[in-house]
Amino acid sequence: MSTSSTTAKMTYRFLGNSGLIVSKFGLGSWMPYYEKYTVDASVQDRRPLGVDSPHRGVAGVQHLERNKVDHEYTDLYKEYKLGLTTWSPLAFGTLTGKYSAGKPGGGSRFTTTMYTEGELSESFEERVVMADQLKPIATELGCTLAQMSLAWAVSNENVSAVMIGASHPSQLEENIKALELVDKITPFR
Repeated sequence: MSTSSTTAKMTYRFLGNSGLIVSKFGLGSWMPYYEKYTVDASVQDRRPLGVDSPHRGVAGVQHLERNKVDHEYTDLYKEYKLGLTTWSPLAFGTLTGKYSAGKPGGGSRFTTTMYTEGELSESFEERVVMADQLKPIATELGCTLAQMSLAWAVSNENVSAVMIGASHPSQLEENIKALELVDKITPFR
């Protein structure tokens, strides 16, 4: 494996058996802009190593929780060239539309204690209402709510990767179709 002269000091490694070469490092979502010292310390630590800007993992690149991604992190994107690696772009399944009836069906993660008690359960009904309000837009685009939501996350210029999860191959196939819709998504301004 070869590396360029600008990243020669970076340690590369293979990710499992995939053959994927991992060369970026990540910062968790514990670092909003007002904690500037943390960002500056990171810049100072990586500068002697010749390491490029880090990626940042964030759970909020979805229609229902946009504040951090669209507002709080904007200075970080510009000043430090951070990119986002996102997770749960379907808001724990809420943006699939399967909870429209208000109650999760059998086999749903929202029937387990982890989701029926605590922080996620407190806003469940509100998220279902918000997801239902997005359905007409997905219909207008000729896609599912899940596909539209994933395309929206991918279309964000600050997003480097969108991590998806699927319980069945059919869900994965549906999620991949979201890539065909990215050009139809209007960027946030």
